[in-house]
Amino acid sequence: MSDSRETPSLTPAARRIRDMFSGLVEDYDRLNHVLSLSVDRLWWRHTARVLAKKMKNVERPRVLDVCAGTGDLSLAIKKRLGERSLLVASDFAHPTLVRARKKSERKQETLLIAEADTLALPFPDGTFHAVTVSFGLRNLVDRKFGVREMARVLRPGGYLLILEFSLPANIVLRSLYRPYLSKILPRIGNRLARTDAYDYFAQSVEGFPPREEVRCWMREAGLTDTSCENLTTGISVLYAGRKR
Repeated sequence: MSDSRETPSLTPAARRIRDMFSGLVEDYDRLNHVLSLSVDRLWWRHTARVLAKKMKNVERPRVLDVCAGTGDLSLAIKKRLGERSLLVASDFAHPTLVRARKKSERKQETLLIAEADTLALPFPDGTFHAVTVSFGLRNLVDRKFGVREMARVLRPGGYLLILEFSLPANIVLRSLYRPYLSKILPRIGNRLARTDAYDYFAQSVEGFPPREEVRCWMREAGLTDTSCENLTTGISVLYAGRKR
């Protein structure tokens, strides 16, 4: 399995997203931890625990973490599964993968790094026992196709886990959360990072489809037993499905 790979030709929209995250890499981790009060760490650990339960009978699980960014979920999974696992972290933004590699070296965890577009994964069908993605699905220019591509590289019986931001299911909490998402978070984030990227962040969360539509994409991609688990009152959601 190649350690790195040039991404194929990207659409202008995808290129803009890649360049935005590449430019944020110096502040990305710190800002996300501060703005979420480090709840994001709990979500990654929870996702890793859920995956570990699903992989308990797999002798040497092969896991692909797409849109891996700076590697937080990848490292949480690797720590949970241990050396018996093979963990590939892929992303199309090179600077984030550089940061992920440095983190893995500092924590003495072995990650394989693949520079790849999630819409054109450079892996054969049925390569992995599990595929994960955290806060990356909403950034794909074709989200439905992205789910299909993740399902394609899953082995029969393999699992797809999608951790994604959402709006709280409770109407009252949603009415309180929306002003924070649309006004407070972008104002703080943009000022600290000296960018307008957090305007995009708020818009991408607001515009993300309802939970049932995401589960429909998963079923159409050949996944069964689909579920969604609200985390922290539904500010994020963990979707899961198993390939037939």
